[in-house]
Amino acid sequence: MRFSAGAAANAAAWAGVAVLIAAALALANRLGFLGLALVGAGVWLVCVRAEMNDDVPTSGTHALRARLEATGTPEQRAAVAAERRGFVSPLRFYGRCGMALTAVGVLGLVWELV
Repeated sequence: MRFSAGAAANAAAWAGVAVLIAAALALANRLGFLGLALVGAGVWLVCVRAEMNDDVPTSGTHALRARLEATGTPEQRAAVAAERRGFVSPLRFYGRCGMALTAVGVLGLVWELV
């Protein structure tokens, strides 16, 4: 049975996610609530950066490409906006999960120190 390049890339991506989950669990286990706050802040930061980079390209060819795409027809602009909405929704969910992890980590750290 042969695997396609897409299936191999998907398997590699899932392996990377598994390694990141294991690293996050090890960090939270080693540092306790501080580790949980760091993992949450990292997730939150990555989601905010990804959402900001998707909305407003600021450097390189992405800025020029965004100007060229803005001149399309209203239907094309609506299709691009709908595609972006599909990407932003999961980012906001994971960003809120990162906020919650950060809050739990900070509150737990304060509770441990008091």
